[in-house]
Amino acid sequence: MDTLNIKDPDSIIIDNRADILALDQEGTALDIFRYYAHRLESDREKNPEHSIRIDIGTGYFFFSGFKEFYDIFKFIYDNKLLNAVKNPNWSTTSPIRVVIGKETDKQTKDILLSIVRDQLSSYDGKKIDFLRRLIEEGLMKFKVFEDKKFHVKMYNFYFTNPESYAEPISYDRWAELHWKKQLNGTLTPGGEKELEELETENTKTIKSVHDAIANDERIQEQIEKNSDAQMD
Repeated sequence: MDTLNIKDPDSIIIDNRADILALDQEGTALDIFRYYAHRLESDREKNPEHSIRIDIGTGYFFFSGFKEFYDIFKFIYDNKLLNAVKNPNWSTTSPIRVVIGKETDKQTKDILLSIVRDQLSSYDGKKIDFLRRLIEEGLMKFKVFEDKKFHVKMYNFYFTNPESYAEPISYDRWAELHWKKQLNGTLTPGGEKELEELETENTKTIKSVHDAIANDERIQEQIEKNSDAQMD
């Protein structure tokens, strides 16, 4: 990947080059993806078992837009930075989750439907074929938000072990409310509600991780081996 034109997203305004700011002060979503793809590829030298997960939220998904990102997605694909996710809290094994709105153009709709129906013979081109591969190999999953208009631009990047079941919980805020209640004997109604919600959510996450580990035969075999070794 060309590293000469990579911009740190924290140092620019993502305005899709509206020509309001100087060229070195503005950028596009393409700059965000290019930056993190390069950064995570470099970080893999320290964590070779890690791979990328990406959350994308976009109100308008057009195949013409995907074509602009083709080189970046191809880069992370070719460098084997995409792997199936085993963490149950991710809700899918696909490392790229895309939530899109209902609004799109006819070409994009026809292409996506053709991929689903396995009728891409009427289309040609390496970029369409690559999108098909991402979907068929379970590396990209689409979800359409249909309840109302979805005018969002959101991109989250994660770099983790795809086989890890580790999942963050909201400990700091929970601990703050928990000890405040222990010391003062009570909380405000709003505090009580927040504490209850945090306890419910944290317990749910912990149970999910526990169940995933308990049902992982590979981990259980290793636990048994360790136990046998300690007994010898």
